[in-house]
Amino acid sequence: MDVQVKGKIETDLYVKQTDKHQYLYCMSCHPRKCKESIPYARDMRLSRICSTTQAVENRARNLSNFLVVRGYDRVFVQQQIQKVRLVTMEGALNPHLQKGKKGQCTNGILPSKPTKYWGYTSRTSVSHSLLCKMLGN
Repeated sequence: MDVQVKGKIETDLYVKQTDKHQYLYCMSCHPRKCKESIPYARDMRLSRICSTTQAVENRARNLSNFLVVRGYDRVFVQQQIQKVRLVTMEGALNPHLQKGKKGQCTNGILPSKPTKYWGYTSRTSVSHSLLCKMLGN
């Protein structure tokens, strides 16, 4: 397709009108880490999708409100969102470059085995951390 872009392209999160925002209840019998990951991962997603700081902040405020309705403490949600704010844009777009969680490859380069034998690269839809676990890294 031939496209000429003039000006600036801005991106924002698209939410269907039928989305009910039914996140995991805070009082469910799931591990605390699972509950911590919901606001963190949702806000990290916003940081990747939204191109302006204002859009990220507006969407994060909405997310916080939805999670409070599901029983999460607002201060707890804000703490998780603040963790995302410490991640650089490069780190948000390339999760394997983030300083590491235990067991993750943090050098930003996949071992040659998956590329050589399976045809995967770090930019495929296969999770980088899953490949690292499979390879024992």
